[in-house]
Amino acid sequence: MGYVMSADGVTLLQSQIDNLFFEEKNLKVSFTTTEDYLREVLPPCFDLPEEPKAMLSFGVAHSYGKPFGSATINVAAAYRGEQTWFDLTMLHTGDMTVIIGREAWGEAKKRAEINFVEELPKVSGSAVREGYTVIEFEAEFGDDLGARTESGVDMHVKAFPAFDMSALDRDPILVIGRSTTTFTSYRLGTIDLKMTSSPLDPTGSVPIVSIDEVRLGDARTTYEIEEHDLAPDEAYFRHVAGRMYDLPRSV
Repeated sequence: MGYVMSADGVTLLQSQIDNLFFEEKNLKVSFTTTEDYLREVLPPCFDLPEEPKAMLSFGVAHSYGKPFGSATINVAAAYRGEQTWFDLTMLHTGDMTVIIGREAWGEAKKRAEINFVEELPKVSGSAVREGYTVIEFEAEFGDDLGARTESGVDMHVKAFPAFDMSALDRDPILVIGRSTTTFTSYRLGTIDLKMTSSPLDPTGSVPIVSIDEVRLGDARTTYEIEEHDLAPDEAYFRHVAGRMYDLPRSV
């Protein structure tokens, strides 16, 4: 394969996106945050959700033979009355998982070192960026509760800065991913979780009022993706710059 993709290569790439899936071992921590924080971090297209919730997803996965580790912080939001999740940060191993996610879908992905150790009933992990441990946890889980299926909706603001970083290059787009997750195992547990800010990542700024649920699952997730144009608003640039780039900031 050369630097210009063949017609067959383009057909294969489009087929993989049309049939997008991930097979994963994933820990999810659902927690209550604050409405004030959601008002601060949600872009203009979103309304406040029914409840001020957030979620940490942490684990290892593969898609079409490409393995990766990931740690994602989502916050709840509402778009035209539909409840959804919006990504504040997505820390990933591997360059293609980061580049494709950022450029194709507007995901707030950055390279990181992801450590995930499962020795049931205990599971531990950490996410490290530029030498800083920004997420770490130790969890313990109960018995396998069996197979189940659930659906979800994630939304991402796809937008890119102009060459001089003064504004957006063009109006933003909302990318919507509708997922179906089929679990082969599912466990509930408890967790000791620490999220810490660094000079580059404000992960410790997310308020955790209470932890509502901790779960661990082996699953296959499939996606259907759509996109919608968003009305222009100067405020989007600040959201993009803050989430997507390691620009100067205070801790």
